[in-house]
Formats: sequence, C-alpha cells, structure tokens
Amino acid sequence: MSDPPDQLPARPTAAPVGRPTWLVRKISEFASKHNLPDWLERRLPNTYHWQLRRKMAAHYISKLGPVAEAAIPTLWRVLEDPNEDSEVKPPVRGALASMGEMNVILLPEFIRCLTNGYSDIRIIAAESLGALSRNARPAVPALVKALRNPVPSMRKAASDALTHLVTSPDDWVPTFGVLLQDSRTRAETCDSLFILNPGGEKTAAMLTEVFATATESEQQQVLYLLERIGPQARPAMPTLIAVLSNSDNEIRYLAVRVLKAIGPEARAAIPALTERLKDENDLVANAATKAIKTIDSPTDATK
Repeated sequence: MSDPPDQLPARPTAAPVGRPTWLVRKISEFASKHNLPDWLERRLPNTYHWQLRRKMAAHYISKLGPVAEAAIPTLWRVLEDPNEDSEVKPPVRGALASMGEMNVILLPEFIRCLTNGYSDIRIIAAESLGALSRNARPAVPALVKALRNPVPSMRKAASDALTHLVTSPDDWVPTFGVLLQDSRTRAETCDSLFILNPGGEKTAAMLTEVFATATESEQQQVLYLLERIGPQARPAMPTLIAVLSNSDNEIRYLAVRVLKAIGPEARAAIPALTERLKDENDLVANAATKAIKTIDSPTDATK
C-alpha cells in the first residue's frame, strides 16, 4: 500500500525556474515503476514532455532573437545551474547567443562566472564576452586572469574572447605584463599575444623585460612576437644585440630576423651582425647577410 498523502515530501510553494514541478516528478517516478497502459502513460504529464517543451521554447526564442530579450535572465539562470538537464542546455545556449549585444545586461554575471562558476559556465561566459566584442572591454582583466586556468578548453575560450576585445596589447601592458612575469603563465600569455594584433613599442618593451628570465622555448616565443612588431620593436635593440652571441643557434637566428624586421633603425646592430656573417651555422650567417642588406638600405627596408 502506498504511503498516505501526509507522509509524502512537502510540495514546494514554487518550482525552481526551468525544472519540472514536484507533481510532474512524482508522476514520472510512479509511471517508471509501474506497467501502465500506453494510452494512460501518453496522457500523464512527465519529465520527458516537460523537457521537450522547454527545448522547443528555447528553439523558438532563438528564432526571435533580440526581440525576445526579456528571456535573457531566465536563459542565463538555466545555463548557470550545474544541475540542469544536459539536453536542455544546448538549445538554451543557442537562444542566449541569438540575443547578440542585448546580452550586455549580463556583463557583470559573465565576469563573475569566469572565476566563480562551474567549468562549463566559465567557458560559456568567456564565449559570451567574446561575442559582445568592444562592449565587454571591462572584462579584459578577468579574461587575462582566466588564461591561468588549468583547463585547456577554458584557456582557449578566454584567449579567443580576448581577440575580439583587445585591439592592441599596448593598451593592456600592465595586465599582460603581470602574466609574462609569472613563469606559470608566461607561455600561455605569449600564445595569446600571437592571436592579437602585434602591438608597438610598449609591447616590445614589455616582452624585452621578461626575456632574460624566460626559458629557451619562451625566448623563442618572445623573439617571434618581436619580429611581428617590426620597426616598433626598437626598445628590444640592446637585448637583441646581446642575444646575437647566444650559444643557441635558433635563438641567434631569430634575433637576426627581428633586427631585419626593425629595418634601418637597427643600424647600431650592424657591427654585431657583421660578426654573424662568420657564424658556424649557415642559417644564421645567411640571415645576417639579408639583415645587413635590409638595414643598410636607404630606400626600402622591406626587401
């Protein structure tokens, strides 16, 4: 015999947003334990039908797009709940994405969830910030901090978002500089800088500051980044000249390439480059020949 009604769990006064009501859950549990006639089971409310309706609702909201902006808070509450049905979240995520710039009202929530949310919501928050582009610029420090996250997919989401928010790393030197100084986040930060625009003198100076304490592979990353900056990498000149006598062939070769990219304003490096014409490594020697030709050219520093 079933328990009397007064021994059933108390029904909540209001069902949590987006979840089946107490009664629907109890009926579904009952139907799953008893062999009911098909005609009766089809007519009983159940969690499957409940979730199907929710998925369809999210689908139609995504079709409406920004005109359905009133749904944004509810959509976000569904996504933020770690206990939500995994089959419901994808259409809800698509519905939220369809709101475009209207999601700016969630900017504080996105920033908060980068550090305080569960793993999936952190990635969703980062992707949502990227979609907001310039409107999400206040989130840059939090996204840069997210580059320290141990989860690769989270670091990638943060890095991808930064490419939409940051036009030049020159504007965020203090933020990136802190991460470059930290050996635990230096390599990941360099990877992120590769995705951004090259930057200018401020970025070059920032990269030069960490060169001496970087590992060999990190030094190579720094030199690649300096080469991308080109003529505005002038602040790195003293370091580059010193690096030309480095014992590592690859480091010397990359330093020569950076000096070539700087062009005529790297004339102070010509004596050191001339020494490299006799380098034991043919790749370095050939690169030095081309660099001197470019730097010494009075007309075109790009040849």
